[in-house]
Amino acid sequence: MRGTWLVVVVAVAALAGLSEAATVTWSNLACGPVTNNAGQLVPGTVTFGEPVLSNGALVQLWKAVGTIDDPHMQNPAYAATEWKVDDVFLGEVNCGYGTFMAPEGAFDQTGNYPVVTGDTIYVRAYNIPKPDWTAANVNLREVGIRDVQGAIVSNKLTRDDIPLTFCFGNLKTEPIPEPASLLFLVPGLAVWALRRKK
Repeated sequence: MRGTWLVVVVAVAALAGLSEAATVTWSNLACGPVTNNAGQLVPGTVTFGEPVLSNGALVQLWKAVGTIDDPHMQNPAYAATEWKVDDVFLGEVNCGYGTFMAPEGAFDQTGNYPVVTGDTIYVRAYNIPKPDWTAANVNLREVGIRDVQGAIVSNKLTRDDIPLTFCFGNLKTEPIPEPASLLFLVPGLAVWALRRKK
């Protein structure tokens, strides 16, 4: 009898886990395109059905766990599009996906994702298609989670029982900091911190 109850408890827990999801549309059609560091629209080609990640710059949806994993100044972030600290990858599309006109820098995707009320989601944008990322010269790779004013673009779920639409507008990709500039930056920050203490 105890074994039967264990099976029932496990089944109920599994079903409860399945219900922890929400239908989310993540888009930038109504709030501004993705641009690269030079201010140019990142490439995109109109696609429907399954995303074709070679047809435009890569855009990913992530769920934050604690603070948002910020790829800026994290050199490992530029090695692979799967880089993370502890955030959860939810999905990806190519720029142009879900668009009819002006696909450059635009995306519009709807899906069912493992997110619930209180979760924070954000978009990570790249300046080139995913299949080209690892082969591209490191100086040509850019990734960003901020808008053109430098603020991280994110949205918090206030409910999860209805379909939700979130706009991630005016995202800007950023180049990789050169190792030499990082060597100068760290001592500079240390001196600045010491001066502030005095």
